[in-house]
Amino acid sequence: MLYHTQAIQHIRHLLTTELALTLACTLSCLDYCNAVLHGAPAGSIQKLQRVQNTAARVVLQVPRQSSAEPLLEQLHWLPVHQ
Repeated sequence: MLYHTQAIQHIRHLLTTELALTLACTLSCLDYCNAVLHGAPAGSIQKLQRVQNTAARVVLQVPRQSSAEPLLEQLHWLPVHQ
């Protein structure tokens, strides 16, 4: 998952925000079989949340230090634990 996010980051300057969002959603496996994540260890959920946060920062082209919560809201993405 992180590989795809980094790949998008390399070409992000060539993409519109809408296209970057579409790529991030398509290449991400976060929504695939999310029922399997029910009851997963907190460490696994935290790792997936970091991937989602990174994807949001790449799509919206904001610095790594930016808080991810408002970005997830802007993209209408639920946090992984939800």
